[in-house]
Amino acid sequence: MKMAPKCALETLKSPYMTIALVDDHPIFLEGLKELLSSEAPFQIVGEADSAAAFVELIAATTPDLAIVDLSMPGDVFDAINRLASSTKIVVYTAYCSTETAVRALEAGAVGFVLKTSPYEELLEAIDAVCSGQFFVTKQYASSVTAALREQSQSDALFTPTRFTSRELAIVAHLLRGYTNRQIANQLQLSERIVKYNMTHIMAKLKARSRLEVAISVRRHEQALKGNPARSACN
Repeated sequence: MKMAPKCALETLKSPYMTIALVDDHPIFLEGLKELLSSEAPFQIVGEADSAAAFVELIAATTPDLAIVDLSMPGDVFDAINRLASSTKIVVYTAYCSTETAVRALEAGAVGFVLKTSPYEELLEAIDAVCSGQFFVTKQYASSVTAALREQSQSDALFTPTRFTSRELAIVAHLLRGYTNRQIANQLQLSERIVKYNMTHIMAKLKARSRLEVAISVRRHEQALKGNPARSACN
């Protein structure tokens, strides 16, 4: 079995890299735990099977790294956003798309690896993020890089904008991965009204797609919160 790269050890404060595993599939979790435990520098400090348990686990153990699946009960993206400042997070998931990878990175993850990738790629990701780099699974590296580059170019055009309460509600559901129809059902609106508001949101953010809206909001969330919403009737 391939040993973890040596350079990963150079950034640690102790002889071991402490790792939390977050996945709601017990058999997969046990297999991953056995694989990582056999690597010399890794020490598994805990496991969790939901977003809420993930938050509690990190608070209790403060590991160097968390390896996290996205398909679990609760808002995993929100948990990543809350915890990324204290623990490096590598998303390890079968739920794959460029938009998902970008959302995970914008939430605060520093690595994104597919479960269908070779195990060595997970080790490569761990090495990269513990060396202060980002890592995206090879299958999506080019498309994710292009999406992030495009967004960084549009950042110069961004100015804090006042949003209506309805627009803010729509954006909140968009960040959860809801379709226009699902948003309409959740907010008790017609799908036509959701599409109309989405068009205005995209115009205000100078975005050309739902993906760009999600990235812009993640990047400028504090600025948006600082601009109170007008009445939803506006």
